[in-house]
Amino acid sequence: KWKTREISGHISDYTIADIDNDGRDELVFSVVSKTGSVLGEAKSYLVSQEISK
Repeated sequence: KWKTREISGHISDYTIADIDNDGRDELVFSVVSKTGSVLGEAKSYLVSQEISK
């Protein structure tokens, strides 16, 4: 069974690609951990995880 680590927030986009040119694909996704408002600041980050076969 394949799982990712738990995250806080929501995944806004994802792709599968060889981002480090090692010949193996990684799962890459963007996480929005805090949405912004007029006075607040938004926070987001990227995560990459190797896909093992």
